[in-house]
Amino acid sequence: FVQYTGTLVLTDPSGNSSAPIPIPMIQTEGQLQNGTPDHLVVGSLALSNELRTPSSYSATAELRIDFREQAPPSIPARSRVIVAQLLKEDPNGQDWLIVPETDITHSAPASDFLLAGSPYGQTPGFLPGPFLVLAPTDPFGRRSVDFTVTGLNPGQRVMVNVIAVFRAPSGWDPANPSLASNQLGEYHLPATPSENRRIVSTF
Repeated sequence: FVQYTGTLVLTDPSGNSSAPIPIPMIQTEGQLQNGTPDHLVVGSLALSNELRTPSSYSATAELRIDFREQAPPSIPARSRVIVAQLLKEDPNGQDWLIVPETDITHSAPASDFLLAGSPYGQTPGFLPGPFLVLAPTDPFGRRSVDFTVTGLNPGQRVMVNVIAVFRAPSGWDPANPSLASNQLGEYHLPATPSENRRIVSTF
């Protein structure tokens, strides 16, 4: 909640001003969408346990999901599903390529999800997979995923890019994720700090 107050002074065309008139205090309520907080942002994104071998790059991506509304301070969002994607730097040094599934091992329970019965990453017009579809966040809005990428060149960069965050619907099965309708708009990308939308490391 935010409270405002002030004074009002009236001035006529001749420049004569009235005595200050107190304005009663106004209290605004927190921004809410649909009656409850449901706009989500990535509050924290970090890499840990990084390991580089001659043939692979491994790390743990640690994320925290917050409600955009009624903050700061941050209000963690529990039971939210994070969908991320692994990218590798194009040899041209400017573009990014989706890491193929054959070059990834990870601890996420799924690599794609159904949207209205169709695999999202295989549907024309949608972003192609594979993805890292994480289990729902814990009561503190946190979830992590271990991954390993192979087929990299020395100095090539790897990116973990957050694609979507949404509320886990009733009956959600992390190993067989399925959405009956499009809930992907719950992730508020513009309000997420740029450093929390994606994170990059060098092989």
